[in-house]
Amino acid sequence: MDMKIKVLRLFSSISATSSPYVQFTKGFSNVATYPLAFFNNSEVKSRFIRYIQIFQEAMSLQRKHKIEVIHCHNIYLLPVAIGLKFRSCFNIKVVFTMHTSFSLLKTRDLFLLTFLFYFIDTFVSCGSAVRDGLPSYFRENKRSVLIRNSVNLDNLIKDHSVKDRDVSQNLTTHSTEPIVRIYSACRLNAGKNIEGNISLVKALRDLNLNIEYHVFGGGPLENTLQTKYGDKSYILFKGLTLRNDLYSSMQNMDVFISQSTGEGLPVAPLEALLSGKAVILSDIPPHDEFSKFFPKSTLIVKKDTSYYDIEKFLKSWLKAPALVEQEVLNYFHVNRMEKEYINVYKK
Repeated sequence: MDMKIKVLRLFSSISATSSPYVQFTKGFSNVATYPLAFFNNSEVKSRFIRYIQIFQEAMSLQRKHKIEVIHCHNIYLLPVAIGLKFRSCFNIKVVFTMHTSFSLLKTRDLFLLTFLFYFIDTFVSCGSAVRDGLPSYFRENKRSVLIRNSVNLDNLIKDHSVKDRDVSQNLTTHSTEPIVRIYSACRLNAGKNIEGNISLVKALRDLNLNIEYHVFGGGPLENTLQTKYGDKSYILFKGLTLRNDLYSSMQNMDVFISQSTGEGLPVAPLEALLSGKAVILSDIPPHDEFSKFFPKSTLIVKKDTSYYDIEKFLKSWLKAPALVEQEVLNYFHVNRMEKEYINVYKK
């Protein structure tokens, strides 16, 4: 007899290179997952038509699999989840996970979330920065909980340390073979601030540091960025990358970078840290969360942080990389997140 909890998951997209949503499509052993994405592989000519399509698809999955829980990961898909809840005469539970800072919400999303909050059974913040940034109406409600994003460590590099070589000694020699490989893995949009990453990399190279920047991911700014920076030999655009291929490529990377302007609790830097990389992050509350768990491997670029400070951090870390403590590895394993979500589903 199948005792798994049957969960329909509503995503904006499940194809992003480094999206926290991917964590919910695999890895949960006690949950039967039925993912449904608003933006799938087919072309979406009309959002209104796609709303009708996805509602019909969701109803079909509900009837076929006797769905018990609808887990929604995007605000504009909440009407679909709430509609299915009404259709089932409130026999289906709705769980919503907030994956971005409240301050970044558009006005329409803010009104939608406020209006539909009453019908959400459990409101989940994916990180403490997300939770702390919520108005008290959401944060202090008994239906609001904190479940930090985590990673399926079994799919990551088993050796949680960087390559067995002292790359710091050759950091300041521009050779034909790049020594330090910095990378990012994200959707290429304005919020991810890829040009901020490029500016930082360029400034470090101006200090005569031997750095190459690998950009994993696709998105609305992909063509614009490639046109503007494609002639730079030290910037390599890798395009949309399958997750397993990204994990494989990470073995050849040294440092993760993100100068994004807003996040929830992003999985890409978390994966980098758990696989033994250093990270250079922008000064936003979600990134501060990483510095608490990985103080030796995380550099937050504040207003008074100089490029010489970053150079010092790189040389120090690359010469003696910090190992990830087992307690931290255990906490950010997907098994912990699975248990916490199962408790939510069973409430």
